[in-house]
Amino acid sequence: QIDQEDGDEHELSPLPCHEPLPRQHIQDKLSCLSNRHPVLVFMQEAGLEQYTDLLVANGFDDMETLVEIDDLDMKDMGISLGHRRKLSKRLREWGAQSQQQQ
Repeated sequence: QIDQEDGDEHELSPLPCHEPLPRQHIQDKLSCLSNRHPVLVFMQEAGLEQYTDLLVANGFDDMETLVEIDDLDMKDMGISLGHRRKLSKRLREWGAQSQQQQ
């Protein structure tokens, strides 16, 4: 691509790509999850622990963020329709319960 503004011709460098995180970085982040990590515990209790790594790798690594997940987010990550419904229901219940505790 060439910038021709003011008659000055010079090549523009391409915009940097937003590369996905290297797999090793994701693995390092996931290996830090302890058995008491709130997202892991929540997903185990919901019977959906198979999605924990996927959620954490996509930035849903705390409950405050996880409760903001929507159906489109889950669909984009490849979570099945039934499991999206189940996770949404459990998150609503978790939100109601945490509101009562405050």
